[in-house]
Amino acid sequence: MRTRVLAEMRYLMLVGTGPTDAQLDALTDPALIAAFAVEGRITEARFARWWPLAEAAARRPAAINLQERLLFWAAVAPHLATCPPRFRPRRAPPAPSGASCGRRP
Repeated sequence: MRTRVLAEMRYLMLVGTGPTDAQLDALTDPALIAAFAVEGRITEARFARWWPLAEAAARRPAAINLQERLLFWAAVAPHLATCPPRFRPRRAPPAPSGASCGRRP
């Protein structure tokens, strides 16, 4: 059933009929969220809600895809001075590109 839902959602996107903001906010499946997590649809509130979902399902490929989309949004969002509040950074070496939340290298 899940495969069919994903296929039908893909079809709706291909014909230009995406979910409403209310429908997008109600999603809890990382695969569906990743499909709709594009630059114009991610907000700070959605980031705060979606990041824990992606972490909770960390072993699923869709969760990794969602994390990458959210992190890319946070890295290039010009209005962010710091990382969104729900983002829990882990100690790691600096990125080779020098990118950080809200700032372009």
